[in-house]
Parts: sequence; C-alpha cells; structure tokens
Amino acid sequence: MDMGGAVLMATFKFVGLEALEKQLSQLERDAIPSAKRAVYRGSKVMADAIKANLNGLEAISDKTALAAYQKKEPAKLSEAQKEGLIAGFGIAAIEERNGVVNSKIGFAGYNSVVTRRWPKGQPNVMIARSCESGSSAMIKQPFVRPAISAARSATEKAIRDSIETDIKKITGGNK
Repeated sequence: MDMGGAVLMATFKFVGLEALEKQLSQLERDAIPSAKRAVYRGSKVMADAIKANLNGLEAISDKTALAAYQKKEPAKLSEAQKEGLIAGFGIAAIEERNGVVNSKIGFAGYNSVVTRRWPKGQPNVMIARSCESGSSAMIKQPFVRPAISAARSATEKAIRDSIETDIKKITGGNK
C-alpha cells in the first residue's frame, strides 16, 4: 500500500496451522464412528425410559385376559404379553447410509400366547401397538409416547455430550 512514498506490508504468521489441519482431518475421519457412538448412547437413554414405562404397565392374569377375549371385551395387557414385550424389546444395530447415522428402538419376535391365528405366538410389535393405542381387544395403556416426551431432552444431551467428548479427545480440549 502506498502511503506518501512509504510502502507498508502486512505480515501474518500462522502458528499451528499444520496441527489444526491434522485435527480437522482426524475429526473428518472419526465423524461416522463418533456419530454411531452418540446415536447408540442416545438410543440407550430413550430405550431405558421406554423399558421403565413398560415394566410399570399393569398386567392382568393370562386367565382373566383369555376370559375377556372370549367375551369379546377389551382387557389390559396379560402377564404373558407383557413378558413377551420385555423380552422382545431392544435397540437395532446402528446404521449409516450416505453419511446419515440412525438406529431403531422397538419390539421383535413373538410372545408365548399361542392362538389359532398366531400359532408361533402373538407378534410383540402388534401387542405393543395395541397397548399403546388401544384396540377392540386391548385397553389403551400408552407407554412409548410418554417415555419419548419425558426422555427427549436427556437423549439429546447424551448425544451432544458424546460428540463433545470425542471432539475434545481429538482437539486436546479445544473446540
């Protein structure tokens, strides 16, 4: 820059640019594994909340449930149905597709209530849905939606904390 005959030159010195580049490269390499860890930790918080509500559901005896079914009256969850839900509940494997990481929490398998229609037992996902929303055969006892509402902020915090921990490990505590 010309200022009346004097030329001023600006000099910049970048200290640690190579270290910063290494940290950014490491963050990029670890992005998907870090996201998977975070999604798992968040999924665990949510699954624990749902399982706590599931364990707290009122269940009636299998005999009482069968009698209500035969009378075509709606009844609460039976003990065998509840046991099936508890046994079949879990977190699916964490998946990554095109940079998007997700998981599913839900019910798999069958309970021990064998009927003509369900010779392998009733599907746990059907029983969970019936219990959650009610049906002609089951009295509504929501347990998933209330858990999601109650655990949403704790789940988000678990995910955020996991990612922040991974970033601190790579950057040496500097964000």
